[in-house]
Amino acid sequence: MAVNLQYKISSSNTTNPTTTTTTTSTTTTTSTSSTTWQTISVNLTETTGLELKEEFGKISRIPSSCLRLLVAGKFLKDEVLLSVQGVKSNSKILVMPAPNKEIIEQGEEREKKNQKIEQIKKAAELLAKRKDGGSSRLENYYFELTNQNGQPIQLAPSDRDAIVLGLTLSSKGKALADEGDFHGALEIYLQADSEGFSKCSEHILEMIDNYGVLCLDIVWLYFKLENPSFMQDAKFRLHKARQSFQRAYGANFSRLSQLRDGGCAEMALIARLDLMEAIFSYHQQDYRKARSSLNIAKQRIQELIISEIELEPILLLGFTDSEGRIALRTCNKNIDAAVSFLLERKEQRAKQKLDEEERQYKRKRQIGYGKTSSGSLVEVDFVDQLLKLDFEERLIAEALRQTNNNIDDATHILLTQPEILEIALLKQQTKKKIKLTPSEQDIQSIIDMGFSRNLAIGTLEISSSKERAIELLLNGKGIEKVVENNDQNTITNDNDNDNNNPNDNQLEKENNDLNLTNSNNDNITNSSNLSNSQNYSKVEEEIISDVSTNPDQHLDYTLNEELIILQKYEAFLNSL
Repeated sequence: MAVNLQYKISSSNTTNPTTTTTTTSTTTTTSTSSTTWQTISVNLTETTGLELKEEFGKISRIPSSCLRLLVAGKFLKDEVLLSVQGVKSNSKILVMPAPNKEIIEQGEEREKKNQKIEQIKKAAELLAKRKDGGSSRLENYYFELTNQNGQPIQLAPSDRDAIVLGLTLSSKGKALADEGDFHGALEIYLQADSEGFSKCSEHILEMIDNYGVLCLDIVWLYFKLENPSFMQDAKFRLHKARQSFQRAYGANFSRLSQLRDGGCAEMALIARLDLMEAIFSYHQQDYRKARSSLNIAKQRIQELIISEIELEPILLLGFTDSEGRIALRTCNKNIDAAVSFLLERKEQRAKQKLDEEERQYKRKRQIGYGKTSSGSLVEVDFVDQLLKLDFEERLIAEALRQTNNNIDDATHILLTQPEILEIALLKQQTKKKIKLTPSEQDIQSIIDMGFSRNLAIGTLEISSSKERAIELLLNGKGIEKVVENNDQNTITNDNDNDNNNPNDNQLEKENNDLNLTNSNNDNITNSSNLSNSQNYSKVEEEIISDVSTNPDQHLDYTLNEELIILQKYEAFLNSL
């Protein structure tokens, strides 16, 4: 229902509150101040501070971004409904132009924020498009989807890119929310939906709960920010969240209660969902449904809250608060079972990490060996088989490159025409397309003769064989390896990626999981590629650091804040 408000447009500020109106032929300056109180009619429950500011912008012909609205000694917030901010019928509003400095600072801050969000989006898109076995040695990271056991999931490229982008942006959004930047987090969450999950096939979204978690996170931030979209968008997103969780966990979440004697950490998600549905129903004035949902949420939250006393035995064993909460909820607060669960999980993750390290070492070797004429990476298993026959590693790699990984043909060339391989490698060196990476075995052989490591590497890189390198060294014609910071032509180096990902860990998530893995590149040929990559490298590293290696991160709610909010709305309902 619309009510009348009184307003006055003030000119008391550091600058005159005038605005310039430009037409095709003339420019005029018009005074906008008023000395008497005037009346405007608005709906307090449907109008935000920004919408009211826009109305006054039309009246005063001052851009709304240059106005501030003062009511009862407080400036109105743009994103919040007038009714929530205490505006009532006949409230007096002083319309003030913002100081020039403040306007400039606000504009600059908005521009920085928009640029940052665009950088995050672009970097996330670049990360999402990288696959295992990618060809860029500047691409230090890539993501892959796995199931809860760490096994890769194969999807159509468009679906994979959409899900990875959605998950990547969601992780960044959660990091911003944890830092208290709720506005930035909400913007990134909405991008995760519109640019990521929404572009994925519907049947794929039905297989995972990640989209439901995102929808719930968006509604939670709407509520925290008192954003009007809580009423406009919450119904749709709450429905999507419940639908997603029911697909993943069964009707009435029966699969969760059957997992571990009725206990399950995922119930924390359901508790927050129940609470948000209760609050939405309350603001819709559906008080009966609000009470019902609130009672369900209350029961769940009380069952799931973990006290410090309950946590203490877990913490004494060296586990974190987060691990303790999730384990106790999973095991229905049985401490012995929770400890067993954590130890089992720790052992499982250690094995997954070893498997991943082995896979990454194998992949790093593949990148180092280069690609076949058909564009495939050299098969490491074939290299290892031929090494057992005492062929040189560099010749084996060249033979497999020339034969498109045909091990029989490669063996034949190695036995009958090794000089063809030598010539090919020499031509590659001469043309500076690549520098050969000497095998560790050849390097060590020369070091054992008393030469330094850099001298061994440098001489081997310019030699057609180990024997030729030794001949040069013995004749005093060896060349020491010069370590360059921006060696764009080198396809491999033992230390290329040692510092790219210091944690060298794996990101897993429940259901379909997102894994973070190190990546290398073998086809950098010009500086423009380098500079384009570096434009987003810093933002990429920020995103990587924000992507949690804790697969249960989305379940780690203390629920203390939820309990306080629940009690507040209980009081509201009881006062009716």
